[in-house]
Amino acid sequence: MTIGLFWTIFAGVIAGILMNGFSPVKRLPGMKGLIALCAVGVAGALAASFAGQALSLWGREEIGAFLAAVVGAAVVLGGLHIATRQPVAAAAVAPAV
Repeated sequence: MTIGLFWTIFAGVIAGILMNGFSPVKRLPGMKGLIALCAVGVAGALAASFAGQALSLWGREEIGAFLAAVVGAAVVLGGLHIATRQPVAAAAVAPAV
């Protein structure tokens, strides 16, 4: 395991913890939700980092891979938040007289 892979996983875990602090998963309360968000964050971080390496945008040990990991985790976690949020109930409107 290289240092670059460690930092990529670390970025995903930290992004998951921060997302849990701002907007916890309502369907998975407690530690299950935290672990799920950390796993999703790590998946997003790994995907973004490895995609950039496959496209030869950065190497394994470069700062670009770490920044892509942070952005990838944030994008995937943000998408998860948008996909799982509850619809806002429309306010009751009084009929016009």
